[in-house]
Amino acid sequence: FIHRDGARIGEEILRAYRSGLPADSPRARELLVRLSDAAAEAAGRQATPESRARLAEAFLLAGEARGADGEAEARYDDTHGRYLSLVARINGNPPATAEEVPGLFEWLAEALRASARQEA
Repeated sequence: FIHRDGARIGEEILRAYRSGLPADSPRARELLVRLSDAAAEAAGRQATPESRARLAEAFLLAGEARGADGEAEARYDDTHGRYLSLVARINGNPPATAEEVPGLFEWLAEALRASARQEA
């Protein structure tokens, strides 16, 4: 999933986030619904408003965990963060900067919540 559909959708999501698109906009909601649907399908399930709300909570927890531990942040940047930076460069995308990362998880969560509210 992450190397096929998830990667393509993820790139679109990052472009939308970096462009300043509001998380509750129709485009942001559509992108996060696509991500949620693709992830659910990869697990043999169907996405629902409830599963999107749970995924939103998971993004918020990931954001909190990422910001809470400076040492873990440094380890992440030294390993996986560096890997993602290189992959972005190979794919011709600008690597995420430190200024862009804070707020991303919250943006993802808000877009998922907005899509769940719309369907509920």
